[in-house]
Amino acid sequence: MTGPRLSLILLALLPLSMYHRLSLAAGDTVHSDLLLRPVIDLDVDTFAPTIQSQHTWTCLLFYDRFVQDNNLDKLMSSLQERFATSMDVGFAKLDIRRHSAYRQAYDEQEEELPQIENFYKDFLEHATDLTTLSHVSFLNWPGDLYFPPKLVLMKGDNYNVYATVPNINQWYAHVELQLDIATQWLETALQDVHDNPKTMAQVMSPIQREVQRAKNYHRHDINSFPGLEEYMYQFHKESDSTQNLSSSPHRYQNWTKRSYSDSLAWLEQFAVVVHRYLSWVDGYENLWDEERRKREDEQCQFGIHLDTLNQQLRMLVDNMFDNKQDRGPRKRRVPVILKGYLDDFIFGYGRSPTSLRWYLQHELKDKLGNTPAERRVARKITDPNSFELIKRLRQYMKVYEVISLDEDTYKDALARLVSEWHNLVGQFHGNLQQSYLQYLEKQRGVGTSNHHKTIQVLDMNEPGNHVLLTNYTAFHQTYTQPRIPVLLENVNMTTQQYTLEYLQDVCGAMDVTNNVYHEATSGGRWGALERFELPDELLNDARLDGSDWDSDGADRSLTLQQYLVLSEHLDHLSLHDVSLPMHCARILHDETLNDPAPLQKFRLPTVAAGYDLLQRLPLYGSARSGPSLLIEKKGSKSKLNINRAATGYFMYLISGRKRWMVAHPSERVFLYEDLNNDAVVLPDVLAMDMDPERFHQMYPLLNRVENMYEVIQEPGQLMYIPPNSPHAVVNLEDTIGVALNLVSLDAFADHLHNQIHADRDFAEVDLALRYWLFDDDAELPIERSSDDFLYTSFAHYKGQ
Repeated sequence: MTGPRLSLILLALLPLSMYHRLSLAAGDTVHSDLLLRPVIDLDVDTFAPTIQSQHTWTCLLFYDRFVQDNNLDKLMSSLQERFATSMDVGFAKLDIRRHSAYRQAYDEQEEELPQIENFYKDFLEHATDLTTLSHVSFLNWPGDLYFPPKLVLMKGDNYNVYATVPNINQWYAHVELQLDIATQWLETALQDVHDNPKTMAQVMSPIQREVQRAKNYHRHDINSFPGLEEYMYQFHKESDSTQNLSSSPHRYQNWTKRSYSDSLAWLEQFAVVVHRYLSWVDGYENLWDEERRKREDEQCQFGIHLDTLNQQLRMLVDNMFDNKQDRGPRKRRVPVILKGYLDDFIFGYGRSPTSLRWYLQHELKDKLGNTPAERRVARKITDPNSFELIKRLRQYMKVYEVISLDEDTYKDALARLVSEWHNLVGQFHGNLQQSYLQYLEKQRGVGTSNHHKTIQVLDMNEPGNHVLLTNYTAFHQTYTQPRIPVLLENVNMTTQQYTLEYLQDVCGAMDVTNNVYHEATSGGRWGALERFELPDELLNDARLDGSDWDSDGADRSLTLQQYLVLSEHLDHLSLHDVSLPMHCARILHDETLNDPAPLQKFRLPTVAAGYDLLQRLPLYGSARSGPSLLIEKKGSKSKLNINRAATGYFMYLISGRKRWMVAHPSERVFLYEDLNNDAVVLPDVLAMDMDPERFHQMYPLLNRVENMYEVIQEPGQLMYIPPNSPHAVVNLEDTIGVALNLVSLDAFADHLHNQIHADRDFAEVDLALRYWLFDDDAELPIERSSDDFLYTSFAHYKGQ
């Protein structure tokens, strides 16, 4: 350990009197106007010009605005005072919550991990890491999530970071000591300027993965691999996606016996079948109008079959918990605390996003207070368990914790619960199908044959569309709330055309190993895609040198450059969702995320960038990933799938053409979704035109789908797919696109419903509810932040 970090450790061992002799004695010569000058609080617009203009170095304080700490202001003012006569260093501060890209650094340093502050006096000694969230600390009102402050010394002309002092909270006990340590750190750093500093981009957001191996293969030698021709033949043989369509209608098979390894696996599978059930009934109960419900009642007896299913499921739950089961052997019963959760979250206020939205507003937010300030006061005297939602979620978390400690205790009981639930839901779907077939028989085969709807196209250059395209709230009320897809055209989001040559030049070395897919030969995969792994036939000697890259010791890694070479020889390969901020940030900006406007290389339409819950919440892992890069071959496709976490999906097509099919969320019950896999839809609707008669014989309920949209996307167009909307796409040409998933303001309840039922991500539920209840900006979209009123800069989107 050398440099400033070692100096800090040595300083901590010195007598207090020594600090004053080491620090600068410049206070006597400072003018009063310099002393009173406030430390600049940087934002997206002022970051670059401030760092570049004020002195050679900038001492930057990363702070959390949620932590009310006057000592930090005193520290920065005192440092500014001591260095007021120096032309080498200036001072500024940066709210870490407003800059998601810089928050990444906190995930990489253990001592800087965000904490949940407890109500103890010495909170640093009694804080809970968010990753250890339990049913006790979940939504514990007295505790807040906070980021420890730290100092960063930054070089002004190129944003180089020289050194940092992490977690300066540890010196709170003595402000003067804290000041002297920071002073000595600055002096040492300024004197030792010849070390090689790391650039901000490398420290805060990696530009790319360095590839320094001689084992990389290139364009000229791929044909020399002896196994290439044999592998290409086998690959194309296995990639034949022709469906073997039966002439009999599809029916879900009953579960008689499943062999999941432990209770936790059964509890996870229970969440899958419950979420499928809730998504299937949401259309009839909440999303369809009265006329649509009457049609479904007439043609497939929907209401009758749904009433029967609901009664059967309630009886199942009652029998599992109430019929003296709890007095029997433990292995024959389910944890009794799970029953309250099932009653409220499956048959009560948590049943649908609609009912959950009502409860959150009226039974949680309004009862805590009318404003965020009132709610922040009320939580200090309010027991979180007085709210049923928090109480039930804590109980559900406790079940997970109990089962994690003893994985066999409830295995048999949970297996019975999941299997019977699965079978009842499958029988419900079979009853709908049988009733519809009987209806068709009575009508002599004349049933509903719905044509696909066209998707509205909004021209960004058309002045008549500008009122809607600059009003975030109006746009999402028009499309997100009713779940209607839309296509924007004449969109310009990049300063450079993303050609294959440009991408290879800028991002060719980035690692794409885990992002290469091909069409699966069988079901059970998201979008019917399967991850591609470099086969043995294509491993040269250098990749078989025994390095421990994979389980067999072979190096199967792929860079973007290597993928582009490989895709020339293998059809139907796709590059999916490569995070540009994490793997090739320099394609988005030059030096830092907060580059001056002329150096920004990426922007977003205002209606997309105005609000994203993922960017506003510390520790949301997916906040860093978008936008992502997709490079796909002609003929490659993704079958019907649904984006996780109820995110809206924006796809900007740069080159090529795509054919999209998008279904309304209320139609999911008719799409033959896999009951056992929450990400899989069975029929390939993109192939319906090949053999429509046999296709509808096997999947007759597809005729019941009244809201299926279809469109051809052209270059320069931006596709928006609302939350929970099943969608499929086929590439009509080789395509390059950039995609972004986000949680809009209107989809907050949908997102929370998904995190509870589908993902069981209680840490993100905790973060989202804390923000929504107590933050002043929780329901305010950001204002337009670009010279072009139709667009918002990428920096402002990330810094919202």
